[in-house]
Amino acid sequence: GEALTAGATLSRSHLTNSAGSRKSNASAALQNVVVDMREFRSILPSMLHKMGVVVEPVTLEVGDYVLAPEIVVERKSIADLFGSFNSGRLYKQTEFMRRYYERP
Repeated sequence: GEALTAGATLSRSHLTNSAGSRKSNASAALQNVVVDMREFRSILPSMLHKMGVVVEPVTLEVGDYVLAPEIVVERKSIADLFGSFNSGRLYKQTEFMRRYYERP
């Protein structure tokens, strides 16, 4: 949605998980996950890709992972969580997430 940068053109249907049509074998429909470009310093995007998830790198204004049009995730290390909590940045991030996504 609006939280993606202006250069990103992803429609709501493009991000939708097709879990309802999943099969139990290897030909299952894959889920798309939009991943903030800065997250590629961690191993998680690579792990998701190896699991068959289509990882779409985008510079996000809000959050680190968009799992569905209404679901965003902000990933934090323990140290960053404490630092964000102490500085008040965590509150600001959650407010932005709530503004743009139904289920932050």
